[in-house]
Amino acid sequence: MVGHTHEDVDAVFSQFSHRLDRKDAKTLDELETVLKDSFHPAPKVDNFLVMWDIKNWLKPYLAPIEGHSKPHMYRFTKDRSERANMQYKMWSTDTVWRPSATDPDLQLFKEVDGEQQIPTGQPAFVEPHFEEEDLKKLKSSIEKMRDHLNYQQWQWWQTFLDNPKAIHHTSTTPPSWFLDNLRPFQPLPPVPLTSDEGQRTALQRLLNKELNCPPVSHHITVISLFILIYLSIYLYAQYFKYTVAPQ
Repeated sequence: MVGHTHEDVDAVFSQFSHRLDRKDAKTLDELETVLKDSFHPAPKVDNFLVMWDIKNWLKPYLAPIEGHSKPHMYRFTKDRSERANMQYKMWSTDTVWRPSATDPDLQLFKEVDGEQQIPTGQPAFVEPHFEEEDLKKLKSSIEKMRDHLNYQQWQWWQTFLDNPKAIHHTSTTPPSWFLDNLRPFQPLPPVPLTSDEGQRTALQRLLNKELNCPPVSHHITVISLFILIYLSIYLYAQYFKYTVAPQ
């Protein structure tokens, strides 16, 4: 689904979430400790000082595309002319990718004189910006939580609020642009089809159960009808006992 990574990434962050449910992290240092304690062996935790500005790097070259927030699946390919194209479909069960082979290609990048414009070099870095107004709001929030912070935690926040950049005390070398190290796509070998009809039958049965949608109605079962009759008799007896009998 769009915006969802799932699988192993979700599993990792699920462990982080469970750990944070049991252990508070009120500073960045404490958060790093909690994350490392969530797994064995401990994961590597990096504090990013800068981020690649990929959006503004690509923006001048991207072709105008609209309506792309609705489909759930996409694939990107490069044709024989070295043009990057996009295809999409609504669901994984759909058999046809759009646009089809007979439709015009949906190109990702603009063209000038028949040449697709591809960004070169690498994006610029985006450094954190600490606006004065944001810091005032943060300071106010920390003041309200003072009774819930110990001395070390309180000092950590005071140091941060006095000079936010001082927290990033470790001098690190800017990371290299990872796209240069990306290996070319290698197609996977075809997977032989299994002849186990039992597995196919079981999977089809599960699929049919999942896709089955029974009609919604006010259907009364035999048990429900019996309960209604019993309650009617009971209420009538109570009414007769306390209303009719004394007379």
